[in-house]
Amino acid sequence: STWENRFKIMDAQAPGTIKQQLVDENADLHLNAVKGFVNLEEISRQGRRYNVVAIIGAQSSGKSTLLNRLFGTSFDMMNSIDLRKQTTKGIWIAAVPKNGVLVLDVEGSDSKERWEERTTYEQSTALFALALTNVLLVNLWTQDVGRFTASNYGVIRVIFEMNIKLFRQETAKRILFVLRDYVSEDENFGSLCDTILNDVRKIWSEIPKPPELADAPPEKFFAIDFVSLPHLKFKRKEFEEEVNALRGRFFDDKDERFLFRDFDYSKNLPIDSLPIYMEKVWGEIRSNKDINLPSQKHMVSLFRCGQIKGEVLDLAQGDLRRLRTSVSSGFYDRFREEGKAILDASHKVYDDRAHDYAPQAFEDMKKELDMLLFSELGDLFKLQIEHLKRWLKDSLEKGTKEAADAGITGLMERLKALRGSLHQEIVVKVDSSVLKPEVWNEEGVKRECLELIEESIAKCREKQLAVYIVERRSGVKRAIENRVSSIFEELDDDSFVQLEEAYQRMIEQLSEELTKVLRDSFELEEKDFAKYVFQLRELAFVSLREVLSSKMRDLHSYLIRKFKNLFTKNEKGLLRNWRALKEEEINKFYTIAKEKCVSILNSFKGKKLQKLWESDRASEENPWEIDVLTANEFGEIDIRFQDETENIFVEALRVHASKGAGGIPKWMWALLVFFMYDDVLQWLKSPFLAYPLLIIVFGVALLYLTGLGALPKAFFDLFLSLFSARVSPQLSLIHI
Repeated sequence: STWENRFKIMDAQAPGTIKQQLVDENADLHLNAVKGFVNLEEISRQGRRYNVVAIIGAQSSGKSTLLNRLFGTSFDMMNSIDLRKQTTKGIWIAAVPKNGVLVLDVEGSDSKERWEERTTYEQSTALFALALTNVLLVNLWTQDVGRFTASNYGVIRVIFEMNIKLFRQETAKRILFVLRDYVSEDENFGSLCDTILNDVRKIWSEIPKPPELADAPPEKFFAIDFVSLPHLKFKRKEFEEEVNALRGRFFDDKDERFLFRDFDYSKNLPIDSLPIYMEKVWGEIRSNKDINLPSQKHMVSLFRCGQIKGEVLDLAQGDLRRLRTSVSSGFYDRFREEGKAILDASHKVYDDRAHDYAPQAFEDMKKELDMLLFSELGDLFKLQIEHLKRWLKDSLEKGTKEAADAGITGLMERLKALRGSLHQEIVVKVDSSVLKPEVWNEEGVKRECLELIEESIAKCREKQLAVYIVERRSGVKRAIENRVSSIFEELDDDSFVQLEEAYQRMIEQLSEELTKVLRDSFELEEKDFAKYVFQLRELAFVSLREVLSSKMRDLHSYLIRKFKNLFTKNEKGLLRNWRALKEEEINKFYTIAKEKCVSILNSFKGKKLQKLWESDRASEENPWEIDVLTANEFGEIDIRFQDETENIFVEALRVHASKGAGGIPKWMWALLVFFMYDDVLQWLKSPFLAYPLLIIVFGVALLYLTGLGALPKAFFDLFLSLFSARVSPQLSLIHI
């Protein structure tokens, strides 16, 4: 047919898609063309199974480019070499028959070509697109998020209001905000989405609604979603990847985020009835005076005040850049002063140039100017506070270290002084930074800094307390071990009494010292330092038990050492000469030494060592009292002691009995040397005897030089004793 030939010729560069102008730049609906469009075989056979997608957004923001990439359409796109100008005029419709999708490319908003009539046309076309579509794409640059005009908030407001008033659809429309030129390294996608969603909800709350919908949320009528796309030119690969993913949401029903999931196609009009529906909808929109007859004075005022606002922002950029440079290098003390100067200068310029325009437009644009200025100053304020917190952390680290290095005495006084000085500086620095206390949460910043100070001081106190307790625990263990060891080194009948007295004094001193330090230096409450005192007492008792247990296992050795000191040494500490003593004297010394040691052993028998405080932690591992020496242990030590002391006594008697060896006459040794000297000289001539003898002499000399002379002496005494034992009987036979 003629229509089919026409569309196929128009769409030769985009296989599988068909396009036609729906509304022209004069706001005329091309009804006959639309009828011919939907009656094409590829389109009419869709019946009710079709979806409609439309896009709105600022002029030259890449709407047509995005649709062409997503759906393979061939909408006209702007040539970047030419000046930015209007490309899409009116509303164009394209079809993707293979997937049952109709695509509407809506003329861009904020067009200079339309001048004063642009608002009426923008609102009309956007509302028409929403009325027809299942998914409305709102195309905007990421940098424009939060801006009223650039974010199409004005159009969205009219869409919301008129949609309720005129259409009230049965199912929720889906509005998909497309954030263009999104830079993931610089922007937080979640924050951007929250900003848009909060703005949308605010717009919704402000529009007039019938009583039955007064409390209805916007989600009842609109399913709002978000997607971001990187820069097409600078991140082409990432852009194509994200577009492919978005395309899947339109065409792949297996995609978890499929945009047409659960859509009830039975509520669609048959596609051949779509032109009639379009005609009625467009007629309703064009005839509604709320859209068609805006206040020209207000619109001109909005336009001009918007221009002045932009000029003022441009003028303020130089001062903002200088302030940003100052803040970037660290905390800036003149932030509030210079920020206020920027605001005052901007307000003066705006007031002087815009005061003659409509008051509502004047105030609206001034509020938007303040919002933009405070947005930029707010970012600098955040950086200022980051510098402040960094300075505070450094000051706390240095101050707490100095306070800790000075020792535990007066620790809390130094920390309190640090807290006071830093708190004063924080108040001064925050006051010099805040321009909008109610928005920038001045008190919250001060409170956060104070909490940081308290946290650092608490950590310092806890750390120093932990160090002190560890040192005291180690000191208690060492003191107990040293005192017990000294008592056992000098064992006596009253050693256990000494042990009890030393333990009691140590517990008393420990409790007094620890209580004083914890109360005065760390300012702990009684319930807290009582806990630490109790823990160290328990530790002292456990340490005493362990040390005493170790010493009692070696009690036999200590007793033998004590016995040897008493038996083998005289009052001057010199070894007794058993050969020079009488046997009766040896028996006497033995009896005295043995009775003393047995008395010491008996002093430990059956003794118990108890805790000197109340404790509810008694257990098998930590009992209330400990047995110093059990009956079994006493019996074992006594038997071993008796046996070993008996051996020592017998050895003394044996040495005493061998004193005859010492009676060999000295002249006999001289005679022996006289008769043997020539044989000795002969032996020395032999290398087999001379060299070993020299080695022996050298070794003995080396031992004496290194302080080990007792070894060769003991060997010589043993040799002499054996020699005497062999020679003495022979000499006695010849009566020498």
